[in-house]
Amino acid sequence: MDYRLPVYEALDRLCGGQLSVVYYSGVVPRHCQERLKEILGDRAIGLSGEVRLSGKKQQPLSQIRGNGLRIPLQPGLVKVLRSTQPDLILADGFFQWTYGALWMRLFHGIPLVMCYEGTRHTERNAGFLRTGYRRLAARAIDRIVCNGSLSREYIEQLGFPKEKIGIGNMAADIQRFEAQALQPSQSAREALRQQLGVEGKILLFVGRLVPVKGLDKLLEGWKRAFGAGQGATLLIVGEGPQKKELQAYCRANRLGNVRFAGAVDHQEIPTYFSLADVFIIPT
Repeated sequence: MDYRLPVYEALDRLCGGQLSVVYYSGVVPRHCQERLKEILGDRAIGLSGEVRLSGKKQQPLSQIRGNGLRIPLQPGLVKVLRSTQPDLILADGFFQWTYGALWMRLFHGIPLVMCYEGTRHTERNAGFLRTGYRRLAARAIDRIVCNGSLSREYIEQLGFPKEKIGIGNMAADIQRFEAQALQPSQSAREALRQQLGVEGKILLFVGRLVPVKGLDKLLEGWKRAFGAGQGATLLIVGEGPQKKELQAYCRANRLGNVRFAGAVDHQEIPTYFSLADVFIIPT
């Protein structure tokens, strides 16, 4: 997604223009693929034709986490990884194409660093097979960079050595967002307020509308605290499969001070931050 692109750009700069990113073009938004091409050129390698031996076919992981085992097979993946002549491979979690990275580590001796953001809570339904695979795979991984202390706790639970765990791989493009959030004029913010129909203090959520984000719990809390319309608006920016369910809850409980803005272009999101008094994420 968009927020990863500045990370790739920085990594490419730090390693002297030698970063390659191999990804599945079937799930990455087109505008992200185009931007990645601008950053990396031919080193942005999108593959297609993935075969899912089980589980859902197209949905992003955030939508289907815990809903059955997914076993993907991407024809030519290992061949493409070898063609990049890597000195080091960065893998994104245990799922999807990590088998290719593990193959490169076991049979070609290429050091493997994994970036991981799951926690004991998000993986509570992982099951015996998935957990067993992770324990085995962890033996072939040289380092794991976790999203935070809760991720580290889960990785340690899998038996991975503490001294090989770091924290801090997920990064938002804070500098650009801060600069752009300060740009909109008062008149521009007022126009957006009127367009969205928001009143009073604004609490803002930005993200995919999926169960793991905890929006159902947020709305329950909102009903108790602001259900009577006490001078505040909850503004929800994003799309996802849970949207209709959340909107139905708002209608059933007469939460007229909750607004669903839908999908917003990533470049325009700073304007919504400039409009808000509070940012809230219930994950």
